[in-house]
Amino acid sequence: MKLVRVPPRLSIEFAIKAGVATIAAVGLSRWIGLNSPYWAGISAVVATAGSIGASINASITRIVATLIALVIAIGVVLLPIDGLLLAGLTVTLTLLVMSSLRLDAGARLAGASTLLLTAIPQDNALATAIGRGLNVPLGCVVAVLVGAVLFPHRAVNQLKIGLTEDLIGCFRLTCDAIEQWLESTLEPDLEERLHALLADVTRRDAIYTEATFEPGGVGRRSTNFSHALELTKRVSRVTRSLVLVAVRGSDDTAQRLLEPEFRLVTSTLHQLISETGDSDWSNTPALAQRIHERLQPALDALDAGFRELRENRSTAPYSDRDIEHLLHAMWCIHAFDEAFADHSSDGD
Repeated sequence: MKLVRVPPRLSIEFAIKAGVATIAAVGLSRWIGLNSPYWAGISAVVATAGSIGASINASITRIVATLIALVIAIGVVLLPIDGLLLAGLTVTLTLLVMSSLRLDAGARLAGASTLLLTAIPQDNALATAIGRGLNVPLGCVVAVLVGAVLFPHRAVNQLKIGLTEDLIGCFRLTCDAIEQWLESTLEPDLEERLHALLADVTRRDAIYTEATFEPGGVGRRSTNFSHALELTKRVSRVTRSLVLVAVRGSDDTAQRLLEPEFRLVTSTLHQLISETGDSDWSNTPALAQRIHERLQPALDALDAGFRELRENRSTAPYSDRDIEHLLHAMWCIHAFDEAFADHSSDGD
């Protein structure tokens, strides 16, 4: 494994934004005449992120954490006692306060802020605290502005891309699982792909949170993406069930009784893969309705085929285990369709 690599494009963009924001924040702090202008530079680096929403989120977290820490630290500094033990107790108190306020993301920053003011002797602790209290929001604001001008990536666009990747990933994995089950084979990477897919679906929540901080990221659009996230999670759970059928039923044979009907399902999903794009997530109910309508003929054919099997007692020679897997696969495909049918009415 190589110890050195060429930095990816996003890392280069991040480094440039952080450097520009640092220079701008420190220079502006000096021009205004604030104490300890380096705190503005530190805050600019901390608040720099890959997207505008992530930068705003990081800025809010840092500003709130700093203000809480400064209030606690000033109260401790004004006490008639001091010492390293008191500084440690102040850090402990700060972390507990941050946890009780559900501000765990900024807890470490707050703890560091109280430590700097209580563990290191200050000639004028109040002036130091005020200087930091002004430099932190200054650096954060500068970082957000630089990110909005230099390589401006929006979390909402990243979310659309991620949702498309998740949905197409579910479609492809579902198709591969059904096809392998029909052919009574088992690819070793099927479960690995499933775990990777489920991890990706879970990570979209963080991007959604960042997107809500961007201008226009609340209200109806936020609700639309909330439904989109729930839809992809629901579809991924159904995909997981189909993969389990393929893994556990690799020796089955009953599924071949409905091979043309299952092939129609996979053919429909392959067509939907080519028709689904990032722009579709601007109206999740419309996308869900379109997919539901496209899947319906395949489901009707699957149900009709199974009814014919039962009428002709064609399933009788097969084991209960084979039939159980067959019924479970049919249930999964129906659950797949129901997820889109349910979300097609979310916009009403």
